[in-house]
Amino acid sequence: MGALRWIVAAEHAWDAVRARRGAQRRPEHFRIQSYEGHGSSAGIVVRGRVVDDPPLSSAVWGEGMRAALRRQVRTFLTNELPGVPLRIEVAGSEASVVTDSDGYFRARLVPGPLDTPWTMGTVELAGDYRGVSGPHNADLRVHVPRPGADFGIISDIDDTILETGVQRVGTMVAQTFTGSSLTRTPFPGVVELYRDLTRGGANPVFYVSSSPWNLHAFIDGFLRHRGFPLGPVLLRDLLGTAAGREEKHDRIREVLELHPDLRFVLIGDSGERDPEIYADIVREHPGRIIAVYIREVRLDPGDGRVERVTDAWDHDTPFVLAADSDAVRRHAAGTGLLQVAPAPTVRAVHHLDLWVDDVATAESEWGWLLAWCGWQREEGMLSWLHDDGTYLFMEHSPDQHGEHDRLRPGINHLAMIVGSRADLDRMRAESTEHGWHEMYADRYPHAGGDHHVALYLENSEGVEVEVVVGP
Repeated sequence: MGALRWIVAAEHAWDAVRARRGAQRRPEHFRIQSYEGHGSSAGIVVRGRVVDDPPLSSAVWGEGMRAALRRQVRTFLTNELPGVPLRIEVAGSEASVVTDSDGYFRARLVPGPLDTPWTMGTVELAGDYRGVSGPHNADLRVHVPRPGADFGIISDIDDTILETGVQRVGTMVAQTFTGSSLTRTPFPGVVELYRDLTRGGANPVFYVSSSPWNLHAFIDGFLRHRGFPLGPVLLRDLLGTAAGREEKHDRIREVLELHPDLRFVLIGDSGERDPEIYADIVREHPGRIIAVYIREVRLDPGDGRVERVTDAWDHDTPFVLAADSDAVRRHAAGTGLLQVAPAPTVRAVHHLDLWVDDVATAESEWGWLLAWCGWQREEGMLSWLHDDGTYLFMEHSPDQHGEHDRLRPGINHLAMIVGSRADLDRMRAESTEHGWHEMYADRYPHAGGDHHVALYLENSEGVEVEVVVGP
């Protein structure tokens, strides 16, 4: 038995001891974590984990190394909950699953019509678990490529877009535990390269890495903070099972299987096994891979590992060993993968600061509405983030006084976008039970004009929101 098998066996033995000790104890911080799903009409896959841990704090500027270290250590000291019964619903399709020995769940569904680029779903506790019952749920976001996508991108993370130094173990560990999603840096030019490859979101991107799921929140925060195009982040268990780690091959195969109408560009680095893995994928899926790009990060570029792959390369698919992002850009432009890009989009609004009287009520009301409109709750904070980088922060300030009156000078209402008329109709049907009152109901959905499709809502504190069907 190799060293890894011994470690995995020891981990599972310890997990079994903890499970026996806690079998009768009611979890204090029962929490469902959902990771981004993905799919198409061919099927969707969703993942997540159930833990007995309070939410992690979010990174803030100037927090210092100790705060970052404490947060990162906590990401690995998880109290996972095995055997939790869950019910998953996405686009009219349901599945029942039970978490595995490490608290993870994975489900594959055949859904009804899907909204692009994101379809919302839910995962909820499906029965009593160690005395925990009642409403425990989490939103699910499923990435669905747009019909007009020309190709997809499958990208590694460490040393491909994020400067990690995987080959220098000490450097990698230090950066992982003392940095944050705000302080870690991407390679020069890589954000702009990925934006141009995705053509403003028309082409999907999938981030497939050998990093553990424990780092999902960090990686998601890094991608958002640095302005990368967003897509599913597919990671692996920290140590794996007794049968071994989940192979990176399998997650790439999953992407190819669930998106059968797309061809793909593979982007990785020379630090670990991306060249060999991508060569296997090209060989297994003839005609599906447009190009392979490998960032050169080896400490010893003459070690021959990449050259053994290129010397045996007998495919029409280009294999490009690139010194930097500019080298990838030049080749991609020459093959037509890159088009002349318009001026980069800059968000018009940086953030919204919402003062409320009753935080619990407002959190419930706004959480429901913002999820429908594509905003994602930031873990551990009263804030929601949109794909364009805009965020909304909620607080009860000691300086506030009086009631909100939208008819007085100031902002009259907010207008937000929802993906389709069908979503708008579903929001209308659900709004009352989530604390919102419909305005101008007799003129729905054209209260704003014959060619304007929108829903007008007012919450318990008198704030008006106009939800518009938009692109």
